[in-house]
Amino acid sequence: MGAKKAEPELGSFDCVHSERGKAPSVGKVHIFKTSLVFKAEMFGLDNTTLSIKRRDLDSADATSRLTLKMTYKDTRQLDLQFTNTNKPYRCLVEGWKLKEADDHEGFAVNEKQLKKEGEPKHHGEGVERYVNMAKDYAEESYEDFNRKFKKVLQEVSRLGAKIPPTPRLPAIDCEEAVSRCLFVKIHRAEDVLAMDSDGFSDPFVTIRYRGLEATSTTRMKTLNPEWGEVFTFRTPPGKEELDDEDQVELMVYDRDFALNDFIGYTKLSLSGMRVSEAKPQHRREWRQLEAMPKDQESDFFDLNHMKEKLMFWEGERLVSGRIEIETWVGNRHDDEFRVAGIPRLKQVDAAAERSVAHYVEPVTALLRVEIKKGRNIMALDEDGASDPYCEVVIVDPLGVKPDESQSTHYIDDVVDPDWDRTFNFIVAKPYSDDMVLRVYDYDGATSFDDLIGTAVIKISELAVHRGIKKPPEEKWITLLDKDGSASNAEGEAYGDVLVRAYLDEDYFEHLHGGNATGEVGRLSVDVVRASELAVPVTTFAVVKMGPYWTRLPSVENSVAPEWNQRLRYPVFEPAARVTVALFEGTATSCRFLGRVKLQLSTMEDGVRYGGEFQLMSKDPSKGDVAKTCKLHCGLQFDYHKSGALVAKKYMEPLLPDKWYFSPMQDEEKETIMKAQKEMIVQRVGNASPPLNDLVAKELLEFSKHEVNIGSIKSSIARIQRLAGGFDQLTGAMTFALSWDSILVTAMAQAYIIYLVYYPNMLMPTILLGVALYSLALFPSRYQRVLDRMVADEWLSQGLPFPPPTEEEERLKKEREEEEKKQAEEDEARKKAEAERGAREEEEERITREQEEKEATEARKKAEAYAKPKLQEAFTWDSINPLASLQKQMAEVYAMITLSQNILDEVAGGAERLAGILAWEEPRVTAGFVVVLLVLAWMLIYVEAVTRFFVKIILGVVVKTIFTIISPATIKFGISAGILFVLRHPAILPDEQTKVVQEAKKKAGREAAVAVEQANAATGDDAADKALLVPPPPPAAVAILDPRPLPPLNVFFRMPTQSDRLL
Repeated sequence: MGAKKAEPELGSFDCVHSERGKAPSVGKVHIFKTSLVFKAEMFGLDNTTLSIKRRDLDSADATSRLTLKMTYKDTRQLDLQFTNTNKPYRCLVEGWKLKEADDHEGFAVNEKQLKKEGEPKHHGEGVERYVNMAKDYAEESYEDFNRKFKKVLQEVSRLGAKIPPTPRLPAIDCEEAVSRCLFVKIHRAEDVLAMDSDGFSDPFVTIRYRGLEATSTTRMKTLNPEWGEVFTFRTPPGKEELDDEDQVELMVYDRDFALNDFIGYTKLSLSGMRVSEAKPQHRREWRQLEAMPKDQESDFFDLNHMKEKLMFWEGERLVSGRIEIETWVGNRHDDEFRVAGIPRLKQVDAAAERSVAHYVEPVTALLRVEIKKGRNIMALDEDGASDPYCEVVIVDPLGVKPDESQSTHYIDDVVDPDWDRTFNFIVAKPYSDDMVLRVYDYDGATSFDDLIGTAVIKISELAVHRGIKKPPEEKWITLLDKDGSASNAEGEAYGDVLVRAYLDEDYFEHLHGGNATGEVGRLSVDVVRASELAVPVTTFAVVKMGPYWTRLPSVENSVAPEWNQRLRYPVFEPAARVTVALFEGTATSCRFLGRVKLQLSTMEDGVRYGGEFQLMSKDPSKGDVAKTCKLHCGLQFDYHKSGALVAKKYMEPLLPDKWYFSPMQDEEKETIMKAQKEMIVQRVGNASPPLNDLVAKELLEFSKHEVNIGSIKSSIARIQRLAGGFDQLTGAMTFALSWDSILVTAMAQAYIIYLVYYPNMLMPTILLGVALYSLALFPSRYQRVLDRMVADEWLSQGLPFPPPTEEEERLKKEREEEEKKQAEEDEARKKAEAERGAREEEEERITREQEEKEATEARKKAEAYAKPKLQEAFTWDSINPLASLQKQMAEVYAMITLSQNILDEVAGGAERLAGILAWEEPRVTAGFVVVLLVLAWMLIYVEAVTRFFVKIILGVVVKTIFTIISPATIKFGISAGILFVLRHPAILPDEQTKVVQEAKKKAGREAAVAVEQANAATGDDAADKALLVPPPPPAAVAILDPRPLPPLNVFFRMPTQSDRLL
């Protein structure tokens, strides 16, 4: 076959191509018989080439003498600038036989466009007419099919992205690295210096390791203190054995009111201690206290060290005493970690920023405190009673964290108050805080309340409640004064408080990783490099996977930083999210550049999702989104046991069982979740190297717990985008019935007629169509996962779709028409308002007279029947306008936050429904498609299936059953089963019913005892009226299981577009 003949050229012209946002291109336009091509000619510096097919051209506009505007494919536009547009315009009109407008000089349209606008085309007469019509239809159908087929091929080639090969990179097991801990236990000290005038000291110990510092408690008035306290430090990553750089410094001080006195110093080398041994290697030894080394560098804020230098600048002094220390390398899941002290960041280690650092979120627990009632509370008022209330405070003994408190209401004039209040706090391992109960006598808002007594309980000593069975027993707690006495100088007791306090480590089990027993798979995260940074800067990457955090080393002054690091994380929840974020700056000051984020449930087993992803950041003040750079990374999720553990996890609820059996209020739940994230921000901020608040809050999505109008706009945009899918469906149905395509419309009408004769095929056809639509999306699932990893630029700005960039002239005309129409409506409105003005003025006069008459009568009536009002109790909020305003603002913020969370849940639910067919979660879509196909098959053969059940099941099976078992026996069994399910709670009660019954009995016994005590004290029946109502029993347990069904558990694990919001 010979070569294809070159297409004749009709003309070529020098011009300049201009496009918005790009530099102009100088070149030449070549007009051929069936196409137009623009080629840049700038000595090889610009390779721009554009082309338009003759069949795609809609119009050519040369009304401007210098610019030729060509519109093609309905919405696209090509602008070319000439010294004079007359010659290229005439060449285009005459060569392509364009139709010029009679009333618009310099404007021409294609005949195809005229046909679309309804102008009939002359095809001749007789047989020739039908032949020409058939030719035109065949040509148009071919061109339309060819254009659509090319578009489909282009889309398939884009979506059907190839899976990249897995590169070879050094790997780190993050669970193993982050779980290794150095434990330092301070046992005791002997013969320390006496620094106070009474011959004693108040010693405490400060421990320092790699820029972190921990402080023990103070032992008062002793020279031989005993502590027995454990502290934990993170071991340096990548080390299998500690070396000479790993040294623990201990400084013993005497606690004073101002600056503390130095007692002694010692340094302990950890060289040779193995990090990864299965059995910990304990080192316990006595160390002699020494003077502070002369070469010891002190920080500016180390005032204790400064005091030592100033007091003994003339010479050295003698130091005596020794201290017993124990060190070993263990695991964060060890029992010692539960009570170990957490160090604070003392000095930022610059070397730590140049190495990989690992962090882990603390294991959190719910601290539930039930303040039941008081007994024999000391009377402080003149009437022989008090107005007591109880305050629960969570106190950090070291004073690092602020106190967190909640209080009951006060009760007037009682000594045995019945509060019956429950408070929830969130605490984290190690449980180093104290729970303090303070009982006050309320004296009104204008006076300070009198403290009756306190009780201090170490949280680490509280019982741990597991499961949903009966919680720990209540205990009477005796109130003490500051000296630890239970009574005052006159022997009057401060009273007791009945409290039930316990730790519930199951309640927040989904927030932390726990141990490796629940692991369902492993995730590999490859962070390779970043590119296309504008200027050389210092950058670092942070990876967050569930409770695990990893900070990659800082790369200084580079436009293309490289890390080439693989991180492996255990996966406990397949619906967890992994985030790879990039930041510019240092540990103390940085700027967010963007992130790659993905929910693991969208990934297939063993498939690597990788490539270069566009990073974007959002300006919080303006709300604009800007592209910053690109990040090359990859993700791979490997299931354990071929996905059996993942499938089992899918059948379980997303939240622990206690969230359903013992739910919290939405407002309290929001407060607890925000407190948990604040705790994480504080923990990673005190690590080495620290992660500042911006990094931590960005990865924790802290803005969801704050007022964020952008979040509301984004949720509305997500709903609008989903509604756009219905518009596409409506457009497709309109196209099928509009004769735009004769073949499609004919097939649609034939199908409608077929349904008239076979209506039972309607549902099977719909089910098959939905299944085929989902199967058609199957090849593009990989590319959609890659798209999901990148932030959505438009949803982040509250826009459902990209803003239009073309057809400006059409929009301008529409605006002019709307303005004209609006002007006419305004004119008519003004005329109507002028006519209505006179009527309203008269009506207002009549109404005003009537209102004045009614107000006069109401005032007289109120004066005649006025009664004295009760005096409301003064509160601090009522007399302090600033406190009242703050309370109102807090309520408004809480309402707005709740609204944005509700909108996010609504949008997320709709996106999950739409994602069932779009392979957003491959396992869910595969199962749904199978169900659709099975249902369609069953509906097609419904008659055969019905005959099978009627003839075989009812005719054979039922007859056999009734032959073996009599109908009376079956009826008795069914009746007995129904009666057992609806039985009285006292008959064969289950565990939860037992708890309720025991609580009722206990409440009855306590009420009877209270009646007897009151009668014995007063001797009359009036005491019964003065008694407080006993605490109500627990609410009845629901008959049905409150946990969601397994299909809903799968549904809640599907991804949403909220992960793509900045």
